[in-house]
Amino acid sequence: MFFNRDNMERQELDEGIVRYIYSGNGMQLVEYHFPPQRQFPLHRHESNEQMGLVISGRIGLEVDGHERILGPGDYYLSLIHI
Repeated sequence: MFFNRDNMERQELDEGIVRYIYSGNGMQLVEYHFPPQRQFPLHRHESNEQMGLVISGRIGLEVDGHERILGPGDYYLSLIHI
């Protein structure tokens, strides 16, 4: 399967955060666009894993109790129920 952003659902969230989302069987791909200094609420993934790649800027993430500041080229993985 091949797709691009045009095939993904666009969602506008609070505080000017925009995401493009694709959910498959047990996994999720999301492209986020955060305005400077915006935060996404702490949450859990109950039905899928999510992986991400930082393209530009920096973002602080907490995954399973571990906090990190990620920058361009860094990836993260959030497993189900974490």
